[in-house]
Amino acid sequence: MALTPEELKEQIRLAKEHAETLDKVKTAQERLRASAIETLAALERQQAAVEGQAYSAEKAIAQQEIKLGIERQHLELLRAADAPNQAAINAQRLLVDQLERGTNALKESVKAAGDLGKGLSGAFKLSGIGGFSEKLTGVVSALRGGSTGAFEFLNTLSSGVFTAVIDNMAGLVVSLVDTESAFRKSTGASKAYARGVTETYGATRLYGVSAEEASAATMSLYRSFTDFTLSSRRVRAELAETASVLGELGVSNEAFAQTTQIATKMLGVSAGQMRNTSREIATYAQEMNMDIGQMFQQLGQAGPQLAKYGNQGIDTFKRLQHVFKITGLEMNKVLQMTSRFDTFEGAAKQAGMLNAALGSNMVNAMSLMQETDPVARFQMLRNAILDTGLTFDKMSYYQKNFYKDALGLSDVGDLAMMLSGDMRNLAGATQRTSQEWAVFKHQAQQVQSLQEQFQALIASLTPMLTTFMGVIKGIANWLSKHPAVLKTVIGLLVTFKVVMTAVAIKATLMQAGLMAGAGGMAAVGAAAPAAAAGGVALSNAITMVGLAATGSMLGIGLITAAFTAMAVALLAVVPAAASLGNVFSLFGNAENFTTAVAGIKAIKAELTDMPDGTLELTQAMNSVAVAAQAADQSAALINMISQLSAGGLGGGAGGGGPVHGTIDVRFNNEMFEANVVDIIGGKVTDLYTKLRGKQGH
Repeated sequence: MALTPEELKEQIRLAKEHAETLDKVKTAQERLRASAIETLAALERQQAAVEGQAYSAEKAIAQQEIKLGIERQHLELLRAADAPNQAAINAQRLLVDQLERGTNALKESVKAAGDLGKGLSGAFKLSGIGGFSEKLTGVVSALRGGSTGAFEFLNTLSSGVFTAVIDNMAGLVVSLVDTESAFRKSTGASKAYARGVTETYGATRLYGVSAEEASAATMSLYRSFTDFTLSSRRVRAELAETASVLGELGVSNEAFAQTTQIATKMLGVSAGQMRNTSREIATYAQEMNMDIGQMFQQLGQAGPQLAKYGNQGIDTFKRLQHVFKITGLEMNKVLQMTSRFDTFEGAAKQAGMLNAALGSNMVNAMSLMQETDPVARFQMLRNAILDTGLTFDKMSYYQKNFYKDALGLSDVGDLAMMLSGDMRNLAGATQRTSQEWAVFKHQAQQVQSLQEQFQALIASLTPMLTTFMGVIKGIANWLSKHPAVLKTVIGLLVTFKVVMTAVAIKATLMQAGLMAGAGGMAAVGAAAPAAAAGGVALSNAITMVGLAATGSMLGIGLITAAFTAMAVALLAVVPAAASLGNVFSLFGNAENFTTAVAGIKAIKAELTDMPDGTLELTQAMNSVAVAAQAADQSAALINMISQLSAGGLGGGAGGGGPVHGTIDVRFNNEMFEANVVDIIGGKVTDLYTKLRGKQGH
């Protein structure tokens, strides 16, 4: 069917409009290619700049990210080609996906390596190994980073160890000063005795003794051993060291101090011999498999009863401990039973009762009275009963009670224990040679946990700087007498911090401006020279606006279908603009920004024309106004910024800091087809409908 002239004319018109639409699409593609090429050039410049930096984990990550960005732009160029090659696009997309996974893995491994290095370096701090075992779980992740992960691990480890060494030396000085002060505060002792605490710590810290434990050992001796202050410095140091090391093996400071007092005052041991005596007792306890701390405690308690044995008191005590180990009969009960034979009357009475129970003259009262060793008396009484063939189990009810009274025991249970066991067991333990003192120091070191051993090793390698301790103490004392000096110093430091903070903010803004793409400054570039007269701070503020607008300006010239990608890019504007308000409050002057307003309005005008749903720069500028007003800025500045948001979407929340990094704006075929073509096609349809409507009328 032939077309009428009108229909043919309409088809020609529609074809022409379709051709125009295709031209617009082609123009959009060309702009998209130009944007990709421009971004690619910027990435290549960044790549060249990074190459010149010294090697670091940050550099390796930056290189990987730049490489990823370059390949992404190559993918965009393939998609924007006049005749896209789908096979090439698929291959490039696969390469981009691989680079993304590799970049993420590198970041993860570098972070794991850094955490591992920090965790291990924490082991070198005297304050503790916080999270040491937890950090080891990151070893596998750290190793995935290869040489970069290894570099980051060594970097963080070396930095952490260096920091730990400095902290340890400074912290140890302060800790020892505090420990000496606490010792003097608790005892009222002189500086010389307080310095003995530090010397004791220095001599025993390899064995797990802390400064506090050294202080506690010295304090117990100072309070309980009356001859401590009368002894020489060498003897005092030896006693404090002995108490500290034995403290790691379970001997309480109080028990050692009390034993020292008993041994030196009642048992014929001098203060200088106390270490050897302690070695003897500790060796015997270990040979008997008995608690060392308990044995020292019992010796201190039994001192008055053992005093009558003089310089044989220690040997007597050891044999009594042997009786206790074999029979379970406590030492004080053995002494109570055998002391009944100290007088003729007591010996005759007890021997008579016992012989009556035995039915024969098995016990000689004179022999028992002449034997002064309590253990020997105990053996004579015990053997007198056992030699008859009678055991506790074979005794009748009345026999048990009779023997209990004859021996002067408190109950039948004590009789059972007295007759139990074989006294030949462990009989040679009392004759064995005492172990060397070095053995006990080694034992004290070995009983520490793995963490405590490592801490002790680090402590022993840390210089104590005792000379510097006096300097620190002197400075503190001088400052306490001159508080005005400290007040002035604090004021100067606070002022310095404020100035350095302002400089840091300024440097951060300058760096952010240098990182921004050149395209982002197009709208405000003309305004910047005139505003520069207001000072460097103003230039930094304008640079911040350029940074915020960089991502958005990449898509300003595109067809309105690009609003989806523009909204993503402009999300960075809000915190950046809010930060701009903070810059105004720090450095700005309202009059200096008059010329800049025109340039910012140019950005706002282009964004305002975009379809509904776009995050306009208006919103960001409203956030600036709110931030500026909150900072109590001048009315002129608030009004000037408010001009930018006239007719906008309303204010957003202020706050936020400078935005760093690159805004990634990507356009793919799916977005282009879904937005560009559909929207333009929709406009063509609307236009065609309107024309048909007019013809119908």
